[in-house]
Amino acid sequence: MYYISTEIEIPIDQLMNLMKQTYWAPERTEEDMLIAMKNSIVFGAFDEEDNLVGFARVVTDYVSIWYLCDVIVDEVHRGQGIGNLLMSAIVSDERFANVSAMLKTKDAHGLYRKFGFLDVDANRVMYRAKVL
Repeated sequence: MYYISTEIEIPIDQLMNLMKQTYWAPERTEEDMLIAMKNSIVFGAFDEEDNLVGFARVVTDYVSIWYLCDVIVDEVHRGQGIGNLLMSAIVSDERFANVSAMLKTKDAHGLYRKFGFLDVDANRVMYRAKVL
C-alpha cells in the first residue's frame, strides 16, 4: 500500500538515493535539492513503513503556469502504480486548478498523456539549458 503526501517532510537521505537513479540529475547535491524543495511544492510517495518510494516537484506562480519536474519512482517499486498515484495527486490538487502545465520528459510520455498532457509542437516550445 502506498500513499501520497505534501505534508510529510521528505527524508533527504532517501531522496538523494532516488535522485541517483535519475538520468537527468544524478549529480545533484543535497544542498541543491533542499533549495529546490524550498522553492517548490513537493509530493512524496511513501510505502506502509513511511519510506520514500517516489517524488515529484511542482514549480508554479498559481496563475498562469505550473511546471512538473523531478518525477521519480524508486527502481525497486516501479510497476506498482506509484507514478499514477503521484500524477493523480498532482493534477487533482486544487492549487493548480485552471492553471496550464508543462513538463519535459525523455521517456515517460505514456504516463503523462494519461493525465491530459499533450505532445507540443516543437516549433513553438523553446528551451534554454543551464549555462555551465
